[in-house]
Amino acid sequence: MKHAGASVGDARSTARAAHRARFGAAAALLALSIGTCAAGTPEGLAALERSDYASAQRELAPMAEQGDHEAQFALGRMLLYGWGVKRDPQAAVRWFTAAAEGGNAAAQNLLGTLLAQGTGIDADPQQGLRWFREAAKRGDADAPRNLGAMYELGLGVDVDYREARAWYGKAPGDDAIRAANRVDLLIGWQGLEWGTPLAKRPGFAPTQPPAMLERSMSLQRLLSGRPQYAFYVRRGDSTQFGGAAVKRIVYQSLTQRDGLCAVWMEFEGRSNHLALLRTLASWYGTPHAQTSLDDDRLSMRAWDFRGGVRVLLEHFQWAAADESLGWLAVWHASC
Repeated sequence: MKHAGASVGDARSTARAAHRARFGAAAALLALSIGTCAAGTPEGLAALERSDYASAQRELAPMAEQGDHEAQFALGRMLLYGWGVKRDPQAAVRWFTAAAEGGNAAAQNLLGTLLAQGTGIDADPQQGLRWFREAAKRGDADAPRNLGAMYELGLGVDVDYREARAWYGKAPGDDAIRAANRVDLLIGWQGLEWGTPLAKRPGFAPTQPPAMLERSMSLQRLLSGRPQYAFYVRRGDSTQFGGAAVKRIVYQSLTQRDGLCAVWMEFEGRSNHLALLRTLASWYGTPHAQTSLDDDRLSMRAWDFRGGVRVLLEHFQWAAADESLGWLAVWHASC
């Protein structure tokens, strides 16, 4: 998609396209705040509220030139979204920068979003990170979630899931909760970090591999060239997941010396796979890729998350379409 102001053959446009392809998930993760007008604002802001864009531009332009930060922010939004004027993201960024430097927190967050995404401008994630930090200091509600996304995706900073989790935990709303759950999955499983040695960890005991894996263990070793897997159970694990009774949770390592690399959850009796799907979606949010396979007896869903984590829900259906027996498996790239 070509943004306003871009020209065919412009090398900078090519660079921006490459950046968007590399970090396309940022658009879904970064919260975009358009701001609101406070009560008692001058006539230009009131005109913008009632979508009288001609009057708004006439009143706001001189106010912005005189250094009024609210007017600068409002005029920037008009230019960014094309409200009554020709859309001009680069001019919008100039006004947002002026407003952000004057301490308007909403302008700082929006400027950070544009710089992080490269929306109609040259992307500068490091500057985007800087403005998100400033917005968070001034109490902008969207800035903590945006900072979480920057650390999760590695935009302007090295990927750091723990730092991402800390910022998501400070953000309000269901989206932030889902993002925090998703990062929890990347860090580990139910409070247990990926790579944690299990052989001598309190509460864990060796066990036999899940029945559905027993037949394929020898084939896995032959194809992968990897040593025998080791399996464990943990005392005190939950017996419910998404309303379904859990028979046991089995933890998998490559060998007895290696750390946690996979988790298998075996359901007790019949369970509603549609409810489990809803639970997964509410806990872990939108993955970057997913696949599915269905026939008369088998229902399988797989979600791929960043950080090399895959969640697999496999169910063997009974007579009723919504009743089945199956497994929930979570793999880490270390497996």
